[in-house]
Formats: sequence, C-alpha cells, structure tokens
Amino acid sequence: MTLDEIAFNIKNIVEGGIHGTDSNISTRQIKGMIHYHRAQLLTKYTDSGRYLSEKLYSYKREAITDGYIDLPEMVGFPNNRALVSVMLEGVSGGANLSDATIVPVFTEEDAQFHLQSRFSPVNNQIYGVIDGSQSRINFFFNEGVTEYEDANAIVSIKYIASKPEDGKMGYPLPDELVATLVETVLSKEFNVMLTVGKDYTNNSVDDNIQGARISFSPPSAKPSANARSRRARTR
Repeated sequence: MTLDEIAFNIKNIVEGGIHGTDSNISTRQIKGMIHYHRAQLLTKYTDSGRYLSEKLYSYKREAITDGYIDLPEMVGFPNNRALVSVMLEGVSGGANLSDATIVPVFTEEDAQFHLQSRFSPVNNQIYGVIDGSQSRINFFFNEGVTEYEDANAIVSIKYIASKPEDGKMGYPLPDELVATLVETVLSKEFNVMLTVGKDYTNNSVDDNIQGARISFSPPSAKPSANARSRRARTR
C-alpha cells in the first residue's frame, strides 16, 4: 500500500465514509501520525531481534565536496541502527577502495577508540565520523590526519527514514504491520475502535446510525381476569 492509501483509509473510517469540504481532519495531519507511529512500531519490531526487509530502506546518493555529507532524517534507533550502511563509489586519488566499498562509520566517542586499537583503519582507508552537532558525516583517511575530499566519490547511504516517501514497493512498511499501524493511529489519535455494533431489530435499518432507529415498544399486557374495576371501587 502507498502512503496516500493508508491515510485515506484512516480518514474514511474516522469520517464514516462521508467526505465533506468542511472536514477538520486533513490528510497531511494523518500522514504525520502515520510517520511517527511507524517509527514507534519499527522500534518495537526490531528490539525483539527481527530483521528488516529491503522494502523498509531509503537511499541517498551524494558527492563528497567538502569532506562531509549531511545526514538524512532517520528514525532515532539506539546505537544508530537506522544508518544501515555507507558506501563509496567511483573513488579516485589512490585510495584503497574498489568501485563500491562499505565505509566504516563511527560516533565521535568511538572514533578515538577504534583509531588506537590494532583493528583501526589502515593509512589509506576511508572512514566516517558522525558529527551529531552538525548532523553530518565527516570523512577521513590516513588515520584521521587528513580530511577526505573527492568530487568524483559518490556516497550511497542506506537508512531507515523517519518521514519516508513511497518507494517502488509502496510505503516502506511490511504488509503484515499495516493493519497494526492503522489500528494504532485510530485508537490513540482518534479514540476509534474497529468494532461492529449489534443490530437487534430485523427491520432493514441500521440501528447504529443516528436518527435511523425506529422506535419499537412491545404491546401492553392484557388486563387480568381478577383485576377489579376502578369504577367499582369508587364511591
């Protein structure tokens, strides 16, 4: 399903299938709800150790011109799990890389630890450091001494976006979680539960529709034979 289909489905349920020009619920508002409830749902989904499918990923490709690239808007998973991979393509300048090579990316705190360990990148290996204050990835090589810059180098970032657009396979959410997402938005944002009311009267009228119910009262009981007349008791 696409993002528009999910949003229109939610709006249709909330408004009871009746769309008017004076509706106080906008599709843009519902799409925002879908995005942040999707992020919450995926956080719970991945915390249990489940793997994510390719449908969930978004991609960004950009050239390195000033030694860094801006980070896209990602889901705030712990330990930067939303940043799946960073690859460099078409690198020149004698760097020890193939046409497409995964680049190790560290946080600022972890960068010094990895550089001092025996598993640190070699002199001509490129690596990235996440600069949280600037929301970008800085690229270095030669053990962090030199800032890497190459207009021919294309960075390809694979990540889980916080406000994704529709991809070739629709909205980036597993199909088995679409129903859970819809129910979560309806219950938490609109206080709507997906239940069907009971129709007690067989009169071809939906008793759950306001104003459509036909009043029905049972016939009055016949007077008992032993009942005494009110007139007889009057003096």
